[in-house]
Amino acid sequence: MNKAATIVVIYPYKFLQNHGLRLELDELSKYTNVIVWDLGGLLNPSFISKADFKNFYSSNYKYIQLNTFQSFFGELIKLKNNVLFFQVVRVINLKTWLIFNLIGLSRHKSIVFDNSGIRFLESSKIVQNSHLKYKDLFRKYLTFTPDYYLISGSCISDLLLKYNPKKTQLIKGSSWEYSNSLFNDPNRFISYKYAVLVDGAGPKFMDDRFFKESSKYALTSDEWYPSLVNFFEQVEAACNIKVIIAAHPKSNYNKFPKEFDYRPVYYDVTKELIQSSEFIITRQSTASSFAVIYNKPIIHIYNNQLKADKEFMNNIISANNLYRGRLVNIDELGFMFDSCKDIKVNNRSYTSLISKYLSSSNNKPNYQLILEECFSHLDFKFD
Repeated sequence: MNKAATIVVIYPYKFLQNHGLRLELDELSKYTNVIVWDLGGLLNPSFISKADFKNFYSSNYKYIQLNTFQSFFGELIKLKNNVLFFQVVRVINLKTWLIFNLIGLSRHKSIVFDNSGIRFLESSKIVQNSHLKYKDLFRKYLTFTPDYYLISGSCISDLLLKYNPKKTQLIKGSSWEYSNSLFNDPNRFISYKYAVLVDGAGPKFMDDRFFKESSKYALTSDEWYPSLVNFFEQVEAACNIKVIIAAHPKSNYNKFPKEFDYRPVYYDVTKELIQSSEFIITRQSTASSFAVIYNKPIIHIYNNQLKADKEFMNNIISANNLYRGRLVNIDELGFMFDSCKDIKVNNRSYTSLISKYLSSSNNKPNYQLILEECFSHLDFKFD
């Protein structure tokens, strides 16, 4: 099939299957050519050298590793008409600044995303400062502004309507989690009742805190996993269910790892696992948005080591306050987990979170909105 449009995804790290699913590239590839430019070796070589997970390659779109500015520019000048850049890269240093400007000078269109979903620190001052700092970068240092800005929820919508550059068109979409839930309704593939741990990469594997030089990650495997297993056993006994693991995409466990006392681990099906679960367990995760979407209770967990990590604990506590979940120190199991009766959803809180952060009152998935708004002249027909 000869496709008239091309989407180029600029990605700053190793590209995983989860990233393709999240950005709805399989859906987009039905209508456009999709190319992933992996700039990890160029923008984050230290991370790439230490990461112990593999890149993902899909037959539905083209994947290219670009480790130098010369190779990046070489691919850039090959592009022809009807090109849209997915700007997943954020301007944080000179290299990323150059990437933004080279794309701007190419005259191809670009879209930036501010649809990450629920912010753990909800205060308007924190949300506003983070976005205004980003917008100030555009105004002061970049030679161009993006053509499109895809946002989710009223909180970000109200802010960007006030500060958005006139040239940039706002597309009112959804968080990736909410958008993903609008198509390909997942099927239950586990027959028994279960709670699901939505796991983070750490402490066993490298997570995003690698990029924060000021962060001191207090959590260790020797302390975390034994306490976690003990907590699982109490949950299973009290609730008469099993606990299974939705693995973080940057982890690399085997199917039944000893860290979880040989409980099953699943990759790239977090949405499906959450939808059919009784409730979820997590330290903090953007995937908790699926719990809101599918109306599942949340237990936020920490241990005594994490109590010493003020930044991490602030995020966990803020997340729990937003979701109105249950906060548990798994090193202090005197909280009397006698039953599951008090693990409930706060319906008012979940409704508010969907409106503020997850959805802009549009029931079209993001891929459809992007194609309709960014390639309106091509008149795509959707199933």
